[in-house]
Amino acid sequence: MAKLSPIKAAIEDADGRLQRFGIVDRITIKFRTTSEPGWLGQYRSLSQFKSGPIFWVNSNITEDNYPDHDVHRIMVDTILHEYGHVIWEFGRLRDQKLYEMCEAVSDGDEEEFAETFAVVVSNNAVSPTYRKIVKQYLKSLGKLE
Repeated sequence: MAKLSPIKAAIEDADGRLQRFGIVDRITIKFRTTSEPGWLGQYRSLSQFKSGPIFWVNSNITEDNYPDHDVHRIMVDTILHEYGHVIWEFGRLRDQKLYEMCEAVSDGDEEEFAETFAVVVSNNAVSPTYRKIVKQYLKSLGKLE
């Protein structure tokens, strides 16, 4: 079996973690080189309504630049965090109930929602609240009855 590139492996890992929550989506990853400290990634606003979610990820997330960190985990968690923004945006623009659910678990803070979403999905945590949010999201997308 051929070994995946570290980036492709992280994308597949994040995709598998989303799928365990019932989310199957066509995510596009684009790379951006930046020297901004702490900038890992960003969701391209509204892209989910066009071609599918597009995430820009810092191409400087490498073992050379993060020697004391698990680069695979950083990439996976960045992708999952950005998907949290996809759900928040969908709720804000298309599903008031979903938006209210997202706001309620994060005190109205989109970054907090995305960060917690990433942690829950990354760890496959048993979180009835976040699973209800995902269920509402999938229902709004027409992927659940």
